[in-house]
Amino acid sequence: MEHSGGAIMGEKITITGRDGFRFGAYLALPRGAVKGGLVVCQEIFGVNDYLKSVCEFYGAAGYVTVAPQLFDRIERDIALDYSPQNLARALEFIPKADWNTALDDVDAARQRVRSAGAPKVGVLGFCWGGTLAWLCACRRDVDCAVAYYGSEIDDFPHEHARHPVIMHIGDADRTIPPDRLARIRSAQADTPIHVYPGAPHGFDNTIRHGTDGGSAKLARQRTLEFLAEHLGD
Repeated sequence: MEHSGGAIMGEKITITGRDGFRFGAYLALPRGAVKGGLVVCQEIFGVNDYLKSVCEFYGAAGYVTVAPQLFDRIERDIALDYSPQNLARALEFIPKADWNTALDDVDAARQRVRSAGAPKVGVLGFCWGGTLAWLCACRRDVDCAVAYYGSEIDDFPHEHARHPVIMHIGDADRTIPPDRLARIRSAQADTPIHVYPGAPHGFDNTIRHGTDGGSAKLARQRTLEFLAEHLGD
């Protein structure tokens, strides 16, 4: 399947969950042949300009990409910048979000991606969404998952991925200090974990952190190779 057009431009869509709840999402379609599909799970700041740029990047790489607004069940249309005030506000959403409900909403988003012509669909997530992407590989029937700095993965030491997954973690991530990273490595010994020297939490987010010496670029290249391996024909 191919989608015509010029530069990758995403659009706001609505997805219906399994319980009938309707939530927003950001959709980016490839210009040419579809290589596969991807659901992007947000940081705690919602589907903001950064997350939309992620969708457009992977859309340009050939993947039908959707970022569901996973906090819509708490408060609609969360799209925060990175001010200290908004960080405090964003942190308040974490205890209000339910993992199983979020997994159901990711499943609904995966179905939406399939309906756009992607036979295989992966899940990619950042921060809170990184943990969610990893849980998708443990609990749901995904084709693959990519977890960026999922700091709460350590809270699930007895769960293990049933589908291909990789992790990206910076060794300067204060939410995943060395002892926590060691526990994740021990509990998830079969999962490839790429560690990036000097990279902070959120290092993919150059809108927030600026350039980082190449960690973001390297992690995206590894992600593209992983997606090509597991979502290709």
